[in-house]
Amino acid sequence: MIKCDRYDNSCSVLYIDVDDFKQVNDTYGHYEGDEILKAVAERMKASCRNTDSPARLGGDEFAILLDCIDEEDTNKTAEKILRAVSQPIIVGDYSLTISLSIGIAYYPKTAVNMQDLLKQADEAMYQAKQSGKASLSCFSEEHDKEWKRIKQLEIMLPLAIKNNDLSLAYQPIVRSTDQSLYGLEVLARWDPVGFTVSAQELVNMIEKLGLFDDFHSWLINTALSQYAQWNAVGQGIQYCLNIPSNHMHSEWLIYCLNNALKTYQIEPFQISLEITEKTLMSNPDFSHDLLNSLQEEGVQFSLEDFGAGNISMSHLSTLPLSVLKIDHQFISGINENKVNRKVVEAMTALGHSLGLSVVAEGVETEDEYNVVAEIGCDLMQGFYFGKPAVAIDIWNGFVGKSQSVSASDLSSSQRLSP
Repeated sequence: MIKCDRYDNSCSVLYIDVDDFKQVNDTYGHYEGDEILKAVAERMKASCRNTDSPARLGGDEFAILLDCIDEEDTNKTAEKILRAVSQPIIVGDYSLTISLSIGIAYYPKTAVNMQDLLKQADEAMYQAKQSGKASLSCFSEEHDKEWKRIKQLEIMLPLAIKNNDLSLAYQPIVRSTDQSLYGLEVLARWDPVGFTVSAQELVNMIEKLGLFDDFHSWLINTALSQYAQWNAVGQGIQYCLNIPSNHMHSEWLIYCLNNALKTYQIEPFQISLEITEKTLMSNPDFSHDLLNSLQEEGVQFSLEDFGAGNISMSHLSTLPLSVLKIDHQFISGINENKVNRKVVEAMTALGHSLGLSVVAEGVETEDEYNVVAEIGCDLMQGFYFGKPAVAIDIWNGFVGKSQSVSASDLSSSQRLSP
């Protein structure tokens, strides 16, 4: 940077991360993983000028300092690296296709020193991953605002979990035959003053900051405490909790869940953990063992977003599942899309052949409801039946329909608040 200032030049940093590299290591082994990283590094170096300075930061992360270069040529270099690395890599008997997420920051346009330059490039890389991976993202004034916003939220989130400042929302899952309530999917929400945080952004921050244990301790205990209140007035609905992939492999989850079930006197079969195909395939052997251990306790499992991943049929048939949830992309417009209808018919038949109940996710119209009901899906979920709502609204709008007890009959100490 001293050189840039002296000669009135600019420089850039590329912050590079290999997409889904953990899955590559888990699938092919660490030796093959190291060989892949060597191949990636060689292709990156070959795409740079002799005056550029590539370096491995650790793990599957790299950085390249581009000296005396403008924004246009910086972006061309990043695109050249993306193309070079995207070509198949041969390791032993395997041919693999690898992708990168690249973040770009410029000096002196956005950064005032090297520390800022690296941080900004790192944040831009994170933005590239958020936008779908295998891409590049350039740090800008808008990114700067967003970066400061995220950093502030990341400082606030651990305290919010500790102080019980998060809340729960509930979305109904209904029976196809009469639209009666089968269960509720439990969704975490965070509404810090002065900020808007989406559900996906909350999950991403929890993952990025490594807050799984604290968050899920809060989630499980808050959710089951709420459920105990509903049970106290006669509800017997299924309670569905989402568990992200990085946490599904933690034995701590078994302890936390079992402890909460005992504390709030809830039968395990009333609880269903919702997992995705990505969760299962990120570590299939351990997922299988953990699911079996929890099933022995009586906990139910739902496979969420079915059809959106790449789980094999042989693996699916060995899992202790109770429910198969068809991804919403196949339900949207199903009344007009004949191909989607055939896909949903096939997935429903597959689920039933395995002895599973089948849920159609994302039902939003009466026409979609009628088609899915005709196909034979057992359960449905979507805005047609209700958007996620806080506990008291779910009670008044849905749960209370099937009970003589209303929300107003509850004592203040039992009031249904998340």
